Amino acid sequence: MREKWRLQPPACNGVTTGAVWFATPVTFHGVIYVGSNFGCLYAINEATGVILWSRFSIFQPVQTCQQPLGIVSSINVQDDGAGNPVLYFHAPDGYLYKLRGSDGSTVWQSLVQIPSSLVNDVYAWSSPTVANGKVIIGVSSNCDTPFVQGQVRAYDAGTGAPLWVHKTIPD
Repeated sequence: MREKWRLQPPACNGVTTGAVWFATPVTFHGVIYVGSNFGCLYAINEATGVILWSRFSIFQPVQTCQQPLGIVSSINVQDDGAGNPVLYFHAPDGYLYKLRGSDGSTVWQSLVQIPSSLVNDVYAWSSPTVANGKVIIGVSSNCDTPFVQGQVRAYDAGTGAPLWVHKTIPD
């Protein structure tokens, strides 16, 4: 085995140093999809390491937690039925997205839970699962200061419409 290429996370939203990969990379037809801790999602050519496109999402600044967080959840990549990738992405901005894998453009976005601008409350830790026409994600606290009610939520994979919410912690 030999290293073909190595890539540090490139500049993201004006931040040029200190970015790391937190999420697990996912590949589909020769393209790697992965997010950085400074909030950018990247599509990378698997053979060459060349960035094909990037998209800034958001990152949570230090408020009541010890560290800022960008993208930590993995992308779920599915075939659109015609061989093209679609990405399901639980973003730190409080939305679930369906994106075109070709360029990162939005197909739909659906509200999950918007993080507070004053404290680190809810956070997008959960990687989406796609099955039987549903996108399923978890909702949890960033660092439990304040505590956020745990939930599992399902959305329609085609439209992004919310389908159901299961509270894992009582009201």
